[in-house]
Amino acid sequence: MTANIGVVGAGRTGSGIAEIIALAGFDVVLVDAEKQSLNTTLKAIVADLNQHIASGKLTLIQETAIICHITTGTDYALLRDCRMCIEAVPANADMQTDVQRKIRTAAPDAIIATNSLTLPIADFASHIAAPDKLVGMIFDFPPQTGANVTIVSGPQTSESTVDYVTAIVHRLGKAVILGTQDSLTDIKQHLFQTPHIQGC
Repeated sequence: MTANIGVVGAGRTGSGIAEIIALAGFDVVLVDAEKQSLNTTLKAIVADLNQHIASGKLTLIQETAIICHITTGTDYALLRDCRMCIEAVPANADMQTDVQRKIRTAAPDAIIATNSLTLPIADFASHIAAPDKLVGMIFDFPPQTGANVTIVSGPQTSESTVDYVTAIVHRLGKAVILGTQDSLTDIKQHLFQTPHIQGC
């Protein structure tokens, strides 16, 4: 499976998600409203990869190839060829809804996966087209070392969407936890009891 994967939001969570996607061999498009955030994120990714080189887990050639998998920018049009886009912006319902709409406009056929727990998937789905291609994709924090990704289906999320996201998670080397909106409270408790949680 090869495909472009978009990530919107260059904070600590979005940065970590973009890094592990590139490490898995996917081309990743990282979009953020602030160019400075994108520059900071790239520096952080390089610093993390340099630690892998120091420990013998990567070579300089491999690091260069991984960085070449990452495209950054502020224009949502960069997402047009993405099969899946991960929304990883701060937990603000209005902002997230706006971002998801912009993703859908730029990539009409893409799966949109939200990393947020602020609203039920059904609430987000009511505001965008193709709600069958909207799903929750909650990474343990930090994504680089977290073991699990929880996939949360909404009432209209299609089976094919869940299957595709599940396959991506496996390619990232993470374990899949399948949840529903009814299990959201348990998912929140699991995530916020994790010692590494420091915010998004």
